[in-house]
Amino acid sequence: FKYLWLPSKILFKILFPKEANYFNAVFFYIDNTILPFLHAFSADHDIVVVTNKDNIDSIKQRQSFFFPQAPSVTYIETPAKDAFASYDSLITQVVTTVRKLPRPVVFMACGPAGKAMIYDLSKDHILAHDIGHSMKFAALQTSQEHQIRWDIFKKYWCPDETTS
Repeated sequence: FKYLWLPSKILFKILFPKEANYFNAVFFYIDNTILPFLHAFSADHDIVVVTNKDNIDSIKQRQSFFFPQAPSVTYIETPAKDAFASYDSLITQVVTTVRKLPRPVVFMACGPAGKAMIYDLSKDHILAHDIGHSMKFAALQTSQEHQIRWDIFKKYWCPDETTS
C-alpha cells in the first residue's frame, strides 16, 4: 500500500485539470440557492435528470417547482446504490439521450459515479452538474411535513441564517 500513494498522487496531478474552478458544496444547501440555479437552466434547456427511482418520483411530484420553464425533462434511473456497477450502461443512456435534444443540460445525483460520469461527459462537451442531495433539501424547504427537519438542518449546518 505504501508504494501506491506517490504514483497515485502523480497520476491525479496529470489527469485532473488544475485550472478547473470548484466551489463549496454547501452552496446548494443554503436557502434560495439551488432553485435559482435550476430555474436559470430550465428557462432554455432540455433537462436530463440522472438519479435513483425514489429521487425521480419525488422530483416528478414537484417538476414544475424545480424546472418551471423547461421545454422537456427526461429521467434516467440509476441503481439505488452503487451506480458504478451500471456505469457503462448509464453513460451510454445519457449520451444517447443528450444527442437527441437541442439544448441539453444534465443534473446528476448518483453518488461518486456521478462525479466520474460528469468528468467523462465533459470530454464530449456535454454540460452536466452534480447536484447531489440538493433537490431533497429544496423539497424540504417547501414541504410543511418536513419543516421541523429543515429547521434542525439549518440550525446545525447554517448557523448564521435564521430559520424559517
